[in-house]
Amino acid sequence: MPLPLFHYFYRSGLPKYLRQDANGESSWALVTGASDGIGWGLSRQLADRGFNVILHGRNTSKLTRCREELEASFPHRHFRTVTVDASSLAWSSKDKLWQSVHRPGSRGGVARSRRGPVVSSSALVFGDY
Repeated sequence: MPLPLFHYFYRSGLPKYLRQDANGESSWALVTGASDGIGWGLSRQLADRGFNVILHGRNTSKLTRCREELEASFPHRHFRTVTVDASSLAWSSKDKLWQSVHRPGSRGGVARSRRGPVVSSSALVFGDY
């Protein structure tokens, strides 16, 4: 099947992860490498589809710029940044990443990784642990 037809008929499973909690807050998505390229584009698309987004990268100033642009474009979404170098994640860095992402009482979301060491698969559902 040619790619345009495949894309047209393929239904994304992403909407099943978009939920609202008791306070009316939408699900969160974690995007690694969010300050450039595919990660930046994915962050915009997730926000456009209704997700709040956690922007991960290793450059604080780039992440801040991205967060500010997203906040201006999507005023009803929430954005957080996490600065951790994913290329050499030690256990302490993984703990820092997890502590930054996980909020007590939060439920569900989507984690999207462009880097193998952060999560073992390309899409991972996370919830209360």
